[in-house]
Amino acid sequence: MTIARFQKPADSMTARPLIVLLGARALYIGPGLQLSPHRNAVATWAMGLDHAFTLTLFAGTASTTVQARQALIPAGARHQLQTQGRMLFLYVDATSGDLAALTAPSLPTVEALAPMAEAIASAVDSASVLRHCHEFLREIGVHDAETRSTSIHATLGAVNARPQEFPTLAHAARHAGLSPSRFQHSLREATGVAFRRYRQLRRMAQVLRCLAAGGNLTDAALEAGFASSSHLSTAFRDLFGMAPSQLIAANVRLVTEPERVADEGGEGRNLKSPVT
Repeated sequence: MTIARFQKPADSMTARPLIVLLGARALYIGPGLQLSPHRNAVATWAMGLDHAFTLTLFAGTASTTVQARQALIPAGARHQLQTQGRMLFLYVDATSGDLAALTAPSLPTVEALAPMAEAIASAVDSASVLRHCHEFLREIGVHDAETRSTSIHATLGAVNARPQEFPTLAHAARHAGLSPSRFQHSLREATGVAFRRYRQLRRMAQVLRCLAAGGNLTDAALEAGFASSSHLSTAFRDLFGMAPSQLIAANVRLVTEPERVADEGGEGRNLKSPVT
């Protein structure tokens, strides 16, 4: 097995942040990065691989703080994480049964899952990363076969694949055969967030794929339909609590499903430095 020139040796892999794009899902393993308060566009499952983390949920002027090794953060909930050691974040597929699996009483413990997360983080090549990821998803009960077949979920699947074809709520509602108001209501029931915010998340997936293919932040911003890299950075911080340049500075490793990888070798690449 050869290591592509943009990869570091295996013994340094676990020290680097890793992002894996798995269709409509995304998996992150790495340091907590001390994110600022933000709202995720889909529900997010957080797991402290090394230590418990502190999660603060904000509701108006009130807040609730808990310490945990794993927690499911609702879509659209303003929150902040304070962490020590490495974290695993799973951004769920809103078109699937992910939420039911992640709230099941039979969900494995952190102690049982941590070795599987370690295998993902330390895998040398993209094929191994993806194989370990799918083993991890099966272990927590997340399966692609659970994808639902309603018009709302079918439209979300289309938005996942081609967000640029759905610039407004009206376009998505027309695809689903619903009025805009009915579509927005049904979308909130399905995902917990408004269409604009959900579409924004899918545009970020385009950004990451462009960066993985060798583009810089300016390339990625234009490809995903942002006016500039600064516009992209503002939107990225709103969704994830950090600027994309912080991920780049952290030497993030990014891997996508084989059919979505732009480079011929199919390996995860280091993100290029942003254009200044």
